[in-house]
Amino acid sequence: MIVEDHPAEIAQCAMALARQSFRHSKIFRDGVKAEAHLALVASGKAERPRAIVLDLDLPRGSGHEILRVCHVTPELADIPIIVWSKSEDPTVREVCKMMGAVDFIPKGFNNLDRLTMAVRKVLTRSEARL
Repeated sequence: MIVEDHPAEIAQCAMALARQSFRHSKIFRDGVKAEAHLALVASGKAERPRAIVLDLDLPRGSGHEILRVCHVTPELADIPIIVWSKSEDPTVREVCKMMGAVDFIPKGFNNLDRLTMAVRKVLTRSEARL
């Protein structure tokens, strides 16, 4: 699942996922729609994502709120979340990690390999649990 509002960054993220032969099923361009979908996942009415790549700065809603909801909702708490953000604030990075993010990757074309490796890591872990 990708939660990102900028088309170029959606394309970069999709490229990183495709490198792992992983096809994302859902793209959400705002926080409200992503939260609504996660509520359906929590209630068992929608397919559970294997991972979430999450932007923090979203229109209508916030990536921080999505991270908080996942952290406090037992049915969502073990979904791996990779935060992909323009923020360079180390405090933001630490707060995201404390709220359950498995990785925090700065946005940018130079970090696509890092995003690809993070996706590979979480997908390998989730397959090992199956």
